Amino acid sequence: MLDLNLNPNAMVPLQDRATENLGCCCFKKGYLSVKLDIPKTGFVCGETVPINLHIVNKSSVNVTQVTAKIIQRCTFISYWNEPTFNFTEIREVTRGEIRRTSNTVRKQTRPLTVKPGKEHKMALELRLPSVTPTINQFSPFIKAQYYVYVRVNTSTTFDSSVDYETSILIGTVPIHQYPPPSYYHTYNGTSRMMNFLDPSRFTVKKFPIKTGRI
Repeated sequence: MLDLNLNPNAMVPLQDRATENLGCCCFKKGYLSVKLDIPKTGFVCGETVPINLHIVNKSSVNVTQVTAKIIQRCTFISYWNEPTFNFTEIREVTRGEIRRTSNTVRKQTRPLTVKPGKEHKMALELRLPSVTPTINQFSPFIKAQYYVYVRVNTSTTFDSSVDYETSILIGTVPIHQYPPPSYYHTYNGTSRMMNFLDPSRFTVKKFPIKTGRI
């Protein structure tokens, strides 16, 4: 069991940027910048991973497509004892074998056109299927880790994309003390939350106080 409430990193939002110069050698096309925003890094199966992107196209080619994936990478380690001998003694030596696998557990591809000199904001949502929770400690035999991978493609041929990857946690107990989805930034970069407790939103009426006998 992996309780995300016991891991402070699970509640930390991710904000990062990736920039790539497009083209090669004498055929430089400018650069493409992608800002990525994920409101937290800890999730449970069935939960949606919201990915907010801000694409700034400072190149001379069009952005054509955005792909987002959740990747599962597992490492399996096995050990066994094997006898070895020389002319004087026989001894056992512990040997090991490591096997690694990589699988895409969720993927979303969306066609997109961002012309040169323009920028675009968008939101992608990847719903987590039923998978093994993150295993990155306490087990000497198996590790299971998860990553969010984003690729923004352009119409050029060489060095034509911006690629970004970051790790996330998948647990079994969801985060309790976490703002509802209305706190998240939407595709247009604004917040949906309405602060109903803001005093400036209310009008206070004053009534005159009457004095004297009733």
